[in-house]
Amino acid sequence: MAVKKSELYASLWKSCDELRGGMDASQYKDYVLVLLFMKYVSDRYAGDPDGQIFVPEGSRFSDLVALKGDKEIGDKLNKAIAALAEENDLTGVITLVDFNDPDKLGKGREMVDRLSNLIGIFNAPGLDFSGNRAEGDDLLGDAYEFLMRHFATESGKSKGQFYTPAEVSTVMARLLGIGADTPASRSAHDPTCGSGSLLLKVAAEAPHGLTLYGQEMDNATSALATMNMILHDCTTAAIEKGNTLSSPQFRDAAGQLKTFDYVVANPPFSSKAWSNGLQPQDDEFGRFTYGVPPEKNGDYAFLLHILKVLKSTGRAAVILPHGVLFRGGAEGLIRQRLLKQGFIQTLIGLPANLFYGTGIPACILVLDKSQAATRDSVFVVDASRGFRKDGNKNRLRAQDIHRIVDVVTRQREAERYARRVPLAEIEANDWNLNIPRYIDGSEPEDLQDIEAHLRGGIPRRDIDALQRYWAVFPGVRAALFEDLAGRPEHVRLKVPAAEIRAAIFGHAEFTAFNATVSGRFAAWREERTAGLRALAVGDSARALVRDLGESILARFEGAPLIDAYDVYQHLMDYWDEVMQDDVAQIVQDGWRAQRPGATAGRMEPNTDLIPMALVIGRFLAAEAALVEQLEGVRDGFTRLREELEEEHGGEDGLFAEARTDKGKLTAASVKARLKAIKGDADQADERALLDQWLGLNDQETDAGRRIKDARKALETKAARQYAALTDDEIRALVIDDKWMARLAADVQSELDRVSQGLTGRVRELGERYAVPLPILIEKHKEISSRLDIHFREINSTAWQDLLSGERRLPNYTAPRINRPLSYVIADLEAGVSVNSVECDNPASTGKPCILKTSAIYDGEFNPAECKLIEPKDTSRARLSPRKDTILVSRMNTPNLVGEVGYVANDHPNLYLPDRLWMTRFHQGAKVCPRWLAYMLSSTHIKDKIKGLATGTSGSMKNISKGALLGLELAFPVLEEQIEIAMILSDMDTEITALEARREKTRLIKQGMMQELLSGRVRLI
Repeated sequence: MAVKKSELYASLWKSCDELRGGMDASQYKDYVLVLLFMKYVSDRYAGDPDGQIFVPEGSRFSDLVALKGDKEIGDKLNKAIAALAEENDLTGVITLVDFNDPDKLGKGREMVDRLSNLIGIFNAPGLDFSGNRAEGDDLLGDAYEFLMRHFATESGKSKGQFYTPAEVSTVMARLLGIGADTPASRSAHDPTCGSGSLLLKVAAEAPHGLTLYGQEMDNATSALATMNMILHDCTTAAIEKGNTLSSPQFRDAAGQLKTFDYVVANPPFSSKAWSNGLQPQDDEFGRFTYGVPPEKNGDYAFLLHILKVLKSTGRAAVILPHGVLFRGGAEGLIRQRLLKQGFIQTLIGLPANLFYGTGIPACILVLDKSQAATRDSVFVVDASRGFRKDGNKNRLRAQDIHRIVDVVTRQREAERYARRVPLAEIEANDWNLNIPRYIDGSEPEDLQDIEAHLRGGIPRRDIDALQRYWAVFPGVRAALFEDLAGRPEHVRLKVPAAEIRAAIFGHAEFTAFNATVSGRFAAWREERTAGLRALAVGDSARALVRDLGESILARFEGAPLIDAYDVYQHLMDYWDEVMQDDVAQIVQDGWRAQRPGATAGRMEPNTDLIPMALVIGRFLAAEAALVEQLEGVRDGFTRLREELEEEHGGEDGLFAEARTDKGKLTAASVKARLKAIKGDADQADERALLDQWLGLNDQETDAGRRIKDARKALETKAARQYAALTDDEIRALVIDDKWMARLAADVQSELDRVSQGLTGRVRELGERYAVPLPILIEKHKEISSRLDIHFREINSTAWQDLLSGERRLPNYTAPRINRPLSYVIADLEAGVSVNSVECDNPASTGKPCILKTSAIYDGEFNPAECKLIEPKDTSRARLSPRKDTILVSRMNTPNLVGEVGYVANDHPNLYLPDRLWMTRFHQGAKVCPRWLAYMLSSTHIKDKIKGLATGTSGSMKNISKGALLGLELAFPVLEEQIEIAMILSDMDTEITALEARREKTRLIKQGMMQELLSGRVRLI
């Protein structure tokens, strides 16, 4: 079977765990990489007299395995590695680490166990490299990069210099213009090659190969580079040790510097010791004819060296800090001379925090000597905003790499991203190449319209700014907006804010747009399916993904409102997550529905390639539906049992004595309690309740048993189905049901993003200008007037006692009656737990959402506090918030349990989780829900509710239904409830109005600042 990348990576990192603690990453990486090297060359070349590496007896990995448990394992490992090194001229490359070092590996038994475990990890059956090619689809090379990246991350600043991020290396390699017709005789050089990853990325772009040359000053790192070359089957690469500036190793017959077709480099940033061992004013190679860099900054020293070793037709790509673009003095003069000579073809600004050892942003300078004499401009790219977070670093995405390479190779200008800058413009800027001088990458300012804030209406300029949408569906604009009479610069929103999404989604033009984009994907799927079905043993996975990526980019290029690079990214993400392992398996083992099992001679379903859920979905849907039905029955019993526990689960509840020492109810503890109270007439209620619980538990257990049996039968049928699958069915399951189904969902997510972007912006503008400031002022005056009346009627000191009943409203003398909540609440209904995902403004998507427990607090309900329900769970969601109900947090952290929130409107697309209750009032109950919500959120009642919460966990408490329904409140007559609620609601409204007025004033101030400070408007 093929080695899965995910399994390989996990094994390699597990090997690192064996070594952590005794040394830092810069040291233990050498042990891991040497063993990886020994395993690889042994699997690949042992016993092959014609192999590029000769593996002598005693140095095969099987010989190392035989050393496990040997008390002299460290010394014997050293000897086995040294023997292989001597046979292959690798002494000083793989012999730098000492496997018999007690300071790093421990003494005695500790060393024996550690090295034995380490060898055992590499000896896993899944890590057999004999059938994996290093050329083309480079599993080992990728694994090596994986380790190097993680070592660089762990090593930090002082040890991060040995690795250039693979994504940056790929960009540089692809900018050199290497293609299918590049002959193997062309040469590539990296004068500061580190572990060689950058040089190998260049080689990977040349189908016929290149002649590779690298120089590295650090001994251990140059050894890494040599191993890296062998692991990539680049055994002819020349890696030399030494300081590139003071002792360049590659020279021609005349003793001058050897020149190369391609040069790439990531030299140390701003080296202060660059001139050690060097007399730059009298350089024997004439590298500093354009100027001598500052004594304490070597950036231009490396750049000038690269320029010197570049052939007259050569191209180079160099990573440098941004300071080389704008620093003056000697560097400014060198920069000016290089620009005038036309050597700098392209400048690319990269995101910050990409590199190990520094967080500062860097740039790539592309040098091109072939057309230098006629060059009159520099192509500038600002790629600083395209990246993804990866732990504490940033990483370029596949789409960022492709976008950079595309705009540079096509010399295609793009707003806020890339432009050709004439040398005359650069000269006018005193030869300063600071990128913001030529590309404004900032987001357009969201201008506040003062007139609209004062008079209402939406600025036409903001609607015009959405022209890319209106160009696709102009009718939607007409459906949403209309002109304002006498105000040509403003428009009015024709539909309520709550109906914006429906107006957009329901429009025929939007439906047609969806169909057009979906049609592009359908065409691509049909076009590529034939090639995927033809995938066979020996094919190249790397060539396949490149073909898929280029074709999906081409298919979506020019698609309205959809960024083709975003679609491309979905494909590449899915490739990394799933497809690369699937394809690796297919090109090595074929389309296999079964694979050898753990028992010799037995086959088992190949669930890595074909997940069992796909087989069940296609062939056993009826049986799967039966299992779901049984699960529904079991969940019903579970819910009834849990509700019973909630109702009687308090410290004084009827279940109190039946719990275990850990506070749990189990069948054994309930039966023991029943035995203890058998025949006790005083415990009849408890006995009946325990019998009821035991009955529900037995039914739940029996249902669970039937589910287990049904699942086992289903899985047995599915396993038999694998053996019967035809070749066409295997391909249909993998290509249609697995790969294409996921990619189709990803394309749909891009359509959703388009619709949400338009809906969100229109809603934002509508809400921003919905209520002009004068109306807010009048509304505040009106509310204040009503409150003044209330304040005159009631002494201000009495407000705190209004809810408690210690003070009464005028004209209400009827006594308050103490009653439990069950007097007005018939039941407290809980939702169900479902799988959900976070997203921006989920409630606006129109898709089913589950409330967070944070949606209720201090009597208020915030429907925006929710998450999207995963599609597979939408059918399980139940119980939506209804108008004039109260939500209660029944299970939460100690400070949030018992919080309540009043629901003023129906929310059919929202659902309650299992930790929230919703009230169901008795028919005709004389209660004002709003008053009750205020009552339950008042301090003295809230404290009582929290006092009902139980639970042994310090982080989670729960309230039983019975305890809460038994809570007594003093109920005034319904009319008084309504008036109290009205008064408190008016106060809430005034608070809201004040906040709205404050926000409106803030936005008007922002608008005035934008106008006055920019100079668009001047004071009289």
